[in-house]
Amino acid sequence: MATVRALTGHYVARGRFAEGRRMLAAAAAAAPTEPARAWAWHGAAVTANQNGDPEAALTLAASAAEAFGADPDGRAATLTLIGNAHKFAGRYADAAAAYTDVLDQARATGDARRETIALNNLGALAHDRGAYAEAIEYHAAALRRKQELGDRRGVAVARLNLGAVRNDTGDHAGAAVLLTEAATTFAALGEPGSEAFALALLAQSHAGLTRWDDATATGERALELARRAEHAQATGLALLALGEAAAAHGDPASDALLREALTFPIGLPDQARIREHLGGR
Repeated sequence: MATVRALTGHYVARGRFAEGRRMLAAAAAAAPTEPARAWAWHGAAVTANQNGDPEAALTLAASAAEAFGADPDGRAATLTLIGNAHKFAGRYADAAAAYTDVLDQARATGDARRETIALNNLGALAHDRGAYAEAIEYHAAALRRKQELGDRRGVAVARLNLGAVRNDTGDHAGAAVLLTEAATTFAALGEPGSEAFALALLAQSHAGLTRWDDATATGERALELARRAEHAQATGLALLALGEAAAAHGDPASDALLREALTFPIGLPDQARIREHLGGR
C-alpha cells in the first residue's frame, strides 16, 4: 500500500499524469491486497483528473470507493477526489457537497491536514463561482493552518491559490508576490507540473501589470515545463499569457496562441477573455 501511494506521489509531483494513470490502473489490477488495490485505483483517478479527464476520474474513484469500504482515510481521500472531478466538469453543487463532507469529517476527527485540504478545495470552488471574497477567506484560513503545521508544500499550494484569486480581483502586484514564492518552492521540491502552473499564473500577473517582456519570458518557461509535464491547464494558461503579450506587441501570432489556449481546460473567465479578444475572428 505504501509503495502504491508513493508511486502516485511520484507521478503527481513530476506532472507525469498520462503515464501515472496507465501505470496505476495496471497496478490496481495486479495488487495483492485490497488496500493496495484501493489506493492504486485512487491514484489512477487522481492522475486522470489532473490530465483533463474528470469522467474517467469518477469511474476510477468508484472502484476506489468500493475497495476502500469503511476506511475513513480512504473515504475522505476519495470524496476529495470526487469533488475535484465534479468541479473540473463544472458541477459545482456536487463538488461543494463532497468538499463540505470532507471538512465536517476532518473537524470531527481533529484531522488538521485533511481540514486544510478541504479549505483549499472550497476556496478553489468559490473562486470558480466568482465569489472572490469567500475564496480569499478559505485560502487564507488554509494558509494559516499550513504554516502552523510547517507544511512547506501546503503553504506553496495555498499561496498559489491566493495568487490566482488576487489576479482575478485585479491585485496583480499582490498576486505576483504570492506566485513567485509558490513557484520557487515547487521548483525546490522538484515538482515541474506545479511549478508550471504557478509560473503560468505569474505570467498572467505580469500581463495584468503590462510588464509584457516579463509576461513573455515567464509564459515561455511555464509552457516549456507544462508541455513536458503534460499539465493541460498550465499549458492553456501559459498560451493565454503569451497570446496577450503577443497582442500587446502587435504580433499577428497572438490569435493562433489564443485559439490554441482554448483547446485546453482553462477557466470560463479566461475563455471569455480570449473570445472577446478574438472578436469572432
